[in-house]
Parts: sequence; C-alpha cells; structure tokens
Amino acid sequence: MTKFQIVREILASDIIGWVLAFIGGFLVFKVVDNMQTAIERHNVIQDVENSINSLFSQPIAKSNKCNTIDNNQEIMDVTVRTVLHDNTPWEEYIKDETEIVIENNQRIVRIRGKDGYKEYISTQAIHELLILFRRIEKLYKDSILKPIDLADMWREILPFGTSGRLTFYKSYLGKNDIKSIIFVLFNTVLACEKYKIDNAVKYFSIDFLNNNSMQEFYKENSRYTYKERFRVRKFLRVINKYN
Repeated sequence: MTKFQIVREILASDIIGWVLAFIGGFLVFKVVDNMQTAIERHNVIQDVENSINSLFSQPIAKSNKCNTIDNNQEIMDVTVRTVLHDNTPWEEYIKDETEIVIENNQRIVRIRGKDGYKEYISTQAIHELLILFRRIEKLYKDSILKPIDLADMWREILPFGTSGRLTFYKSYLGKNDIKSIIFVLFNTVLACEKYKIDNAVKYFSIDFLNNNSMQEFYKENSRYTYKERFRVRKFLRVINKYN
C-alpha cells in the first residue's frame, strides 16, 4: 500500500511538471510567434510605403502648368505625385484621343487639357497604381494591413477618390478594374472615421457628394466581403455628415 502511494505521488508530480512545462513552452512560443508576426507585418507595411513613395517620385508624368516666374508654358517632366496633389479635375479618357505622347518608350495619355492647361501621365503609372491597390486590398483582407495602417496612408490613398481620378480610371480601364480601388477607398474612409481623422473624411466626402456618377460603385462592389456589405450604410452616414 505504501509503495503504491509513493508511486502515485511521483506520477502526480510528474504530470503537474509536464503540464507546467507545456504551459510555459506554449507561452514562450506565443511570445516569439507574436514578435515574429509583428516584425513581418512591419516589413510588409514598410514595403508598401516604399512602393508608394517610389512610384509617386518617378518623373513619368508631364505638365505645362506655370511653375516658373516667367510663366513658362513649356511641357515638362514632373513626378506622379505632382499630378495627384492638385485639385484640378482629371478628365475622362477619350479612346480615340489624338494627343498621345510617346517618349522614352513610355506611352503617355492626357489627363487634363482644358484652357491650355495640359497634363499627361504614363500608362506605366496607371497600371502600377492599380496593382498597388490590388496588393493593399489583399493585405487588408488577410489582416496583415489593419485599419490604422490605411488611416496612416490616407494622404496617398484618398486622392484617387477625388478630382475626377476615379472617373478617369473607369474610362481608361473599365468598371471592373476600379473595384479594388473602391474597396481600399471605402475602408480607408471608415478607418479615418474610426481614428477621428476628420480632415481626411471631409476631404473625401465633399468630392464624393458632388460626383453622383460614382456613388453607386461604392454602394455595390463585388470585391466587398460580407463585412463590407454590412458597413455600406455606415460609410454613407459618415459621408453625409458633411452634406
């Protein structure tokens, strides 16, 4: 009887030790895994930000806007960022447009041309920007990018929903190809609302409310998850605060 009791006590202590060792090992694993996940997420965010900055900094757009003291109207090379950070609306792409510039093996199409004010953007930039939005969409759906990340990048993202740029993209690429852009714009606005970046929401909303032709694309989008479909009404309430 005594021998059996000693063996039982030894087995009980061993089991407790194993359980504690397992719990300790699991906690260490979770800490290391969380650290590794955080590092990988930060690397992805940095890569996305670097991709945006690299593309925006490329001189693959052209403009004749006066930016010299002698009012020189000569068309000059400018960065992609230059034609994005201007409130002058882009125009719809005209498929039989005759004013197409081929330069340095780049096909450049007109985005503005009224009142002598002409600007062009490389088709390379158009397609690279679309790929960038598709990448952001996938990273967001996989929860690698989070709402706070979209909110932090609003100055790079939301300009595509203003000044006629989305209308240009629709006329150039077609309505199916702008669905990823709309998905990212939609979630960026909601992220800005969540983190109280009111100037970003107002900036987007004013243009949205004045562009009736594009509003339906935000209400129905086959790229939305079920979560986004239930948030459409919230999105519209956020927008209409500035009506």
